Amino acid sequence: MKKNLKSLFVALIGPERYHHYITFSEQLIKSLQPFNGTGKGIMAGELIKKGDVILDIGANIGRFVSFACPLIKREGRMVCFEPVTHCRRVLEWMLKLRRCFRASVVPVALSDRVDTLEIAIPVKRGWKLQTSTAHICRAPEENCRLEKVPVLPLDHFCRENKLDRIDFIKCDTEGYEYFVFRGAQKVLSSHKPAIYCEIEEPYVRRQGLEPNAVFDILKKLGYRAFLSVGDDRLKPVDSYSRRGDYFFLHHTKITPRLKNYYISA
Repeated sequence: MKKNLKSLFVALIGPERYHHYITFSEQLIKSLQPFNGTGKGIMAGELIKKGDVILDIGANIGRFVSFACPLIKREGRMVCFEPVTHCRRVLEWMLKLRRCFRASVVPVALSDRVDTLEIAIPVKRGWKLQTSTAHICRAPEENCRLEKVPVLPLDHFCRENKLDRIDFIKCDTEGYEYFVFRGAQKVLSSHKPAIYCEIEEPYVRRQGLEPNAVFDILKKLGYRAFLSVGDDRLKPVDSYSRRGDYFFLHHTKITPRLKNYYISA
């Protein structure tokens, strides 16, 4: 009954108005709720510090931003990359409400080239946008809304904007991570930031790749991989283990304190 009433309401006011007002309000409230990703204890205790410069690649509505901004204090800086118009509108309002003045929003997707690509936003029941799973699409997909977005390499962005320090990267691009990192080789080699990245095999395969492609490109730069287990445990892995959140830490940045978080099984 509830679904039928909602569908009737959408039919009366139209999907665009529904998304502009109702979906926006719902997601703005959601953006103010606590970040629910794993590894929060490790990030807050060891990896994100006062004054750090953080990149949020695929910021969506900003729940990670809400978590990380208080950790970097006024001395730090966050750069949030979010190409989807609806998500970016929620994100910008959330930053105002949270008074996250050290966070800026960049309306592009990161890739390995300068181009314009299409992001597919899945649609349920003919009108309900699934913005949390929006992704760069390689081929036409059914039941999706397409949005053209500018893409560029992180190396290009940092050079053009004179961004000469990066301490931490959160990357959640629904399977497009390999191309993000391929366009960030100079940045990763120079700054060796800690990386927090969600990897899901079906999403990576959607881009025509194996999940281990992400691990291999970072391993060549000296990174070691860890599966995030709960809030404060790291399981060292050599390759893709299962769907989840992974940390990639450069071998020169792994301190004895970080090893206290390791588990073997």
